[in-house]
Formats: sequence, structure tokens, C-alpha cells
Amino acid sequence: MSNPLTFDIERAGDQAVVRCHGKLVAGVNEMLYVAVRPMIPDAKRIVLDLTDVTHMDSMGLGTVVRLYVSAKSAG
Repeated sequence: MSNPLTFDIERAGDQAVVRCHGKLVAGVNEMLYVAVRPMIPDAKRIVLDLTDVTHMDSMGLGTVVRLYVSAKSAG
């Protein structure tokens, strides 16, 4: 079975854009967190582009909130 979530990361200097495609749901949400979280100390701006996300459950929303809180606390 193919992964319900894919994402592309574009980095330019101290900025990053993470374009997500598919479903941000339980079981794949941690994959996004593990990919984005290490960028937080170095990137001044990280944009999560959720335009192509077709479904998000509470676990997916929780991942977005965790990333936001991590970024906020890192300044």
C-alpha cells in the first residue's frame, strides 16, 4: 500500500516550504513531524502548505499544533 501522505521540502536560505499532499492522518503524522522538527532551530520561517491535503484527522491537526508550539518556543 502506498503512503497516504507525501511532502516536498524546498529550502532557500533560512526559509523552508513544506508542501503536503494526500492525507495527514494517524499513522503518518509522525513522519511529517520527524521531517520538519529538526529544521526549526535553523529556519527563520517554515511554511506548511496544506493546499493539497485532502483529509486531516485529529492526529494530523495535533502534529501541526506540535510543530507550531515547537517553533514558537524556539523563537
